[in-house]
Amino acid sequence: MLKFTKTIEDFYLVHDQDPNRMVVDGKELAQESVYTQRLVAILSDYAPQASIELLLAAHCQHIRRWQVNRSDFPMDKPGYYQWRRAEAVNQSEAARQILESRGWDAGLVDTVIELISKKNIKAREEAQQLEDAVCLNFIQYYLDEFADKHDEDKMVDIIRKTISKMSARAIGKVSELALSQRVLALIGKASAT
Repeated sequence: MLKFTKTIEDFYLVHDQDPNRMVVDGKELAQESVYTQRLVAILSDYAPQASIELLLAAHCQHIRRWQVNRSDFPMDKPGYYQWRRAEAVNQSEAARQILESRGWDAGLVDTVIELISKKNIKAREEAQQLEDAVCLNFIQYYLDEFADKHDEDKMVDIIRKTISKMSARAIGKVSELALSQRVLALIGKASAT
């Protein structure tokens, strides 16, 4: 479908503006683009019958995330939630603008925004599928790097919170991921407590 393809291209035009870069297979790429490619690959494997709404949501899950810096908010729990709310508003505005500019109907646009806003995760199958893919992406590609920045107790808490967001099916998928021994040990500790 041409409209879908063009919308994805529009999302990647924004993703590629992320000033945070990383090297993958010898190429320097925008972190947001890499994150999105990984998330979409995981979702495609996890939910091969995903609707257009769910696929669009995966493609814009982190859109413009770099524009809302965590360091601009107090470094406490209320500050964390303020940052997450500001980030959600920023992402929703960017996604809505692109979807509407490509002529998607209001119902589809609203569904995509609800999915990326993580509304009704436990009550909506597709919201849970997206959350599962987000968590699997984090565990597979970002958890080891996170462990470099935080002590063990903090990591165990982060993993516990991540697991609490996941469905039983997604938790079962964790054992299929290629993870470092350190991450496996941390997951073991989080699961045991």
